[in-house]
Amino acid sequence: MAELYEQLADDSALSEEDRTELLESGAFTFQNRIASPARALVQIGVLITTSTFTEDARSYVARIEKRIVLIDGKELAQLMIQFGVGVSTEARYEVRRVDGDFFEV
Repeated sequence: MAELYEQLADDSALSEEDRTELLESGAFTFQNRIASPARALVQIGVLITTSTFTEDARSYVARIEKRIVLIDGKELAQLMIQFGVGVSTEARYEVRRVDGDFFEV
């Protein structure tokens, strides 16, 4: 599990401070974000980054028992657009067609 923490910390570009920052509970911030669900025997997890995950991270997640879904920045943007989350309409286009009834005699 420690290998997963380190790989995910690397993929998330966490600073050393982020990796070692303690919460009031005494748990590490990163472990609290990632490990707590695993310890609670959660069967699925979702990790989202605005960057990308390395192939090593993707292959590691594919090998472990827990199901973890990795969503990178490109997929995140597509989901945001698809579901209208955090986006606004820039322009709308009107498509016209010839009305055949107009020309009937």
